[in-house]
Amino acid sequence: NVPNIYAAGDVARLPMLAHKAYREGIVAAEAIAGRPTRYDFQAMPSVVFTVPELASVGLTAAEAAGRGYPAAREARYPYAALGRAHASHALEGWVKIVGDDTTGLLLGAHAAGEGAGDYIAEIAHALEMGSTVRDIAQTIHPHPTFSEALSEAALLWLDEPMHVTRRTGAHARR
Repeated sequence: NVPNIYAAGDVARLPMLAHKAYREGIVAAEAIAGRPTRYDFQAMPSVVFTVPELASVGLTAAEAAGRGYPAAREARYPYAALGRAHASHALEGWVKIVGDDTTGLLLGAHAAGEGAGDYIAEIAHALEMGSTVRDIAQTIHPHPTFSEALSEAALLWLDEPMHVTRRTGAHARR
């Protein structure tokens, strides 16, 4: 940080993502204009546009444990349990929710499967707002959509699964 020197995008820091550069540009402009501004780098979504699509935001359970959340754990919900996945013939995939077992704080989400990059921003917003895993579980998602896997994974994390059991391939780690 150097007073009156502003940078955005690839020159600022990794990762090299267009949406990160846009946000950094806005933050720089707000700072130059003297407006209050905020930038939460932890809530930066990342998407790999492959088949299957990969999306991630926030911490993994291992990263969380190393950053002061020893009670961090995850729950993974399979696409095969989603109506939309069956309708789209896209059964390969999953959503993983990471939260702190002590506070219920949402720490991250990771996904592999069709549409993962489209719904990961919901978790980025939730992280910025300091949401809990229960907040995600109580968010109403339209049916049938891939985004339903977010609330389903959150319910599984809370040990309140609605549409799966451990036998269907979903799992939660305590």
